[in-house]
Amino acid sequence: MAKFWPAAGFAEDQWKRTGSRMRFWKGAQCEIGGAIFESPTVNEQVQPLVLTQKFPTFTIPIGVSCSRLHILGHVTLPSGYPVIGKAGEASATYTVHFSGGGSQQIPLRNGIEIARANLIHAATRVNPIASAAPRALVFTKDVVRERYQVLLYSLPVNGRKVASLEVKLSPGAEPLLIFAVTAEREGSGGRA
Repeated sequence: MAKFWPAAGFAEDQWKRTGSRMRFWKGAQCEIGGAIFESPTVNEQVQPLVLTQKFPTFTIPIGVSCSRLHILGHVTLPSGYPVIGKAGEASATYTVHFSGGGSQQIPLRNGIEIARANLIHAATRVNPIASAAPRALVFTKDVVRERYQVLLYSLPVNGRKVASLEVKLSPGAEPLLIFAVTAEREGSGGRA
């Protein structure tokens, strides 16, 4: 973001003017659709996990049997689809590793599972939609230039014990943000 704003050609001082930090909301926990999500925090402010071209892979340990994994995030910064990128193009991949062996790969595609975070492009409001990951949260850092969405993607795992979830960014893709992951256990009545 520190490189993006000065080169944007509009609001070159945006990064400096807004504190030279990417800040999200305070408070680690939030409830969405009955599921509790707990995001990592730094100084009480949410700080998502970010995949970049320099750090394109990370693994999240899970260690439970569940019917679904609910992932809060699925947005890119500083830009992304539909402003850049092609519809249906894979920006990242999940690999679900199951306890006792076996895995499943899921492509994360522009406009289907992933969309850009910022709902403002230049001076225009945009509506970046991912058809399989509905908008769950909206956070406004600056009403003029920075209004961000966070999407919710639910991945069925059919009661299997998930050891871990590996996320890998595609070459050339915009940075991808993951805010939290929670597992919906069997028989929980929808609660994670």
